[in-house]
Amino acid sequence: SHHSFFLRPLVCCTRDTMAGGMTTSKSGLEENGAWYRDWKLITAFLVLGINPSWALPCALFVEVPIIQQTAPEGLMLAAWMNIAINLGLVITLTYVLVDTFVMPIPTEAAICFVIIVSSGFCAVLAFTYTYTAFGMSVVYLLMSIMGGMVGTFQVLVLLPYLTK
Repeated sequence: SHHSFFLRPLVCCTRDTMAGGMTTSKSGLEENGAWYRDWKLITAFLVLGINPSWALPCALFVEVPIIQQTAPEGLMLAAWMNIAINLGLVITLTYVLVDTFVMPIPTEAAICFVIIVSSGFCAVLAFTYTYTAFGMSVVYLLMSIMGGMVGTFQVLVLLPYLTK
């Protein structure tokens, strides 16, 4: 059957020393047909594996050379983004302190909340990244805060939860 370039079956090549040649075998994913049938699993991995991570701040910094050409901050945009990311770190540390010393917050609910909110912010950013206010790239800096918060949340809350 015809497969697109990205969904081609995985084929493993091994050296057959007895026969003196190369043999090919199907991977475990291809043998079970799971490489294209488990789209829900792949989607869940993309959302849970990429969303709550440092991917957003990294993606924002990749765009800095382009954005700073028109941003009100100009060449200082990256410095302001670093400050914003550190504000996100403080927000996550506040969550951990409240969870530890004030009242327990259900971890599953917090994880779902962060995934939904960060996904929503990313969608908003796609359409509003050029908006400015108070002489600053407010949306870009808010996304930096969110990126710092989510990245720290991954290390302090999500990864320990996944290892239980």
